[in-house]
Amino acid sequence: MGTPDRNEWVEKPNDVRDYKDLVAWKVSFELCMAVYRCGRDFPHDENYGLRAEVRKTARSVCCNIAEGHERGSTREFIRFLNIAQGSRAELETQLCTARELGYMPEESAAQLLELADRVGRLVTSLRECLRSRV
Repeated sequence: MGTPDRNEWVEKPNDVRDYKDLVAWKVSFELCMAVYRCGRDFPHDENYGLRAEVRKTARSVCCNIAEGHERGSTREFIRFLNIAQGSRAELETQLCTARELGYMPEESAAQLLELADRVGRLVTSLRECLRSRV
């Protein structure tokens, strides 16, 4: 899959009132909620281990998009989008670990990894658009 169309970032490209209007945030929040639901099936001895880490990392992706948007500067927003991308890569690694340990079905892991990939493409496209403005 290629880079998302510029119009995919927001519902109405010229009408971004806050971070919740960004498709990158919406999809990353969807990913976060899916990770939380999937984490319910992790073994109980992982409550403070991988389950907690994967949830924290998923939150970090959407939280960094939101925080960066609210910082009020394009350069700061780009910096937080970079952090969100790093967290997304960390999340993918944690999901692969959970899959390999048998904590989640292959199908669930594949769906989450596909959603994480979409988030990555959206964040990359948004970041590149913003870079062209600074």
